[in-house]
Amino acid sequence: MLGELYRGGLTAVHATGSKSFTSTLQKVAGRGSGRVQKLFRYFTNFSQAEKNGLDVLVCDEAHRIPESSNHRFTPKDKRSSRRQIEELLDAARVPVFLLDEHQVVRPGEMGTVNEIDAAAKAKNLTVRHVDLDGQFRCGGNRACEQWAASAGPGSGWPRPLRRR
Repeated sequence: MLGELYRGGLTAVHATGSKSFTSTLQKVAGRGSGRVQKLFRYFTNFSQAEKNGLDVLVCDEAHRIPESSNHRFTPKDKRSSRRQIEELLDAARVPVFLLDEHQVVRPGEMGTVNEIDAAAKAKNLTVRHVDLDGQFRCGGNRACEQWAASAGPGSGWPRPLRRR
């Protein structure tokens, strides 16, 4: 998805709350390219992000979003009073949340469809739900392909995404 977005001229970043998942993506997908490695970040990297600084932010494993970006090592001058979901929603013109509500959420994690919907609607954002089936959600998934195809002129995107 990131490759297709970049080929379409859009800025996009993949974010997750998992250190092992993110570092594996940085090593495997970004092998030898610092530029590609920077496409894979953590949810906490967006506490000071510019509003709508990205075209697309893909929040993978969004059921793992913590209540806050602050942690025990966050310097006092970098602490945020905002909820992390608000920071993620503000970081991109189109935030995308991939989540599985059937996975266990640890205490302090709040990434449910209802929580994300409520936070988005409180910001007067349009919410679109796409149910993805299968482990590799986009590979051959008609709903995801239709969503990507509909993101053309008139939908708020600068240019249409094309399926290659």
